[in-house]
Amino acid sequence: MLKASSVLCLTRVEPLRTKGCRGRPFKDWARYIDHWTDQSIVHCLDQRPHCSFCPGFVVLSGFTKFVALILISLLWALNAQESLAQNKQVTLMNETLRFAGPHVNTSDQVSQELQFSYALSGLNWRDGPLASSSGTANPQGQTLSNASLIVQKNTGFFQYLVQAGSYALSTLGSPLDAVKPLEKNSFGPIPHAYISLNPNEEWSLQVGKLLSMPGFENPFSFQNQNIQRGLLENQNNTISQGLQLNYAKDKVTLFGTWNDGFYSGQLSWLGLGGSYQFNDHHSTNVMLGWAHKPSQVSTDVTPLLQNNSQIINLVHRMQWGSWSLTPYYQLTLIPSNATTQLANPARTQGYAVILDYSLPDLTSLGLPQGSTFHIPLRLEHLKVSDYNALNAQHLVFGPNTQVSSWTLTPTLQSGMYFLRGEWSRYSVRNNSNMNANASVPVDPKKPPMRFLLEWGVLY
Repeated sequence: MLKASSVLCLTRVEPLRTKGCRGRPFKDWARYIDHWTDQSIVHCLDQRPHCSFCPGFVVLSGFTKFVALILISLLWALNAQESLAQNKQVTLMNETLRFAGPHVNTSDQVSQELQFSYALSGLNWRDGPLASSSGTANPQGQTLSNASLIVQKNTGFFQYLVQAGSYALSTLGSPLDAVKPLEKNSFGPIPHAYISLNPNEEWSLQVGKLLSMPGFENPFSFQNQNIQRGLLENQNNTISQGLQLNYAKDKVTLFGTWNDGFYSGQLSWLGLGGSYQFNDHHSTNVMLGWAHKPSQVSTDVTPLLQNNSQIINLVHRMQWGSWSLTPYYQLTLIPSNATTQLANPARTQGYAVILDYSLPDLTSLGLPQGSTFHIPLRLEHLKVSDYNALNAQHLVFGPNTQVSSWTLTPTLQSGMYFLRGEWSRYSVRNNSNMNANASVPVDPKKPPMRFLLEWGVLY
């Protein structure tokens, strides 16, 4: 079982049992979902003191491409004979991409097996009628999607990870612009870094900049099966600052976290979660996160409403041979109070599934042994409740909307080199005043499509 502190990313984890409102036990997941999707959730929020499950849910980036091509060409000349099967591998959270080695390692009394990895990739895109974050049309472009050096030590009592460089964060339904890490409203040139204290193989305590929790997908494109994060992930945080306590033994992994939610700089969020590995084919994850106190911070990376929300994620993973299927469910709740300035509580409810097929053997096509080709398809549906906002803050495409999407991302990796394309489309309906209310403008008669091409090196 992958420890939460290992490799590059935090493992998602979740509790296996809980209680419903007013202490009634849930006998199955269906009743659990029904409880949280029922309209009585508003009553549950209003009656928090009487709810045994909800007490924590409180008022709860032509020149960039040229440079990248030169770098990739140089790396190819240095490593053209290496293949993935011949080298040490570091596996990411998704199955479609992997780090190839050998990694640069040092081993002495001071560093104790430091490991260096890098992610270098370029991204070209062309999309429909979206607006960039600066408010102007940006239908096509190119940028470095990843230019990161990752240094980690994952042995001994004191462990750490530092990821530094440039990055472009892309989410379906949002403008895609090159990220400028040195700007104020970003995650900085070191977006991911933590120290980890590990007294034994079971327990660990991480402190620093941690990856999103809750949420199924990770911030950086090379960590996910698709280039863009999904619609549901638009409601989750990306990077948080805080601490996380992890426990892993046999088939069970548990965690608890105290952090600043949507990178607000205020320790206003709590989170709990766990995972259970039933066998080699099935695993289940549950994650809860909530703002335990109101926060008025509002920036490009800290949306006011989401930073004051409560989130639950249910994820189940199935795998058989070359096929994998991951359905997941997400519910977010935003209370009405003086901070959110909502006249009534708001809610988003999302369903998604990721289906992936990998070709079993590519040697017949002349590719080196160990090369992989995956075809992941993500389907999503997100529903936003009807709410009345007293300010300009809105969720996704405004109140009383439904959004459906599909994203197809064929991915080829040979050794440390990868190439993948992506075709995505989403449609929005049920809101005649959508252009006035949406946080991202869109023409309902022309469902936006986006085409992306990402290529690079993971080493």
